[in-house]
Amino acid sequence: MRSNQKLWKRLGVRLIHLIQSRCLSK
Repeated sequence: MRSNQKLWKRLGVRLIHLIQSRCLSK
């Protein structure tokens, strides 16, 4: 379960970066 939490955190960071890039593009 702890391993999953780390994976989720990494995925969340990637998602935030993607959203930021999209906002910047707009």
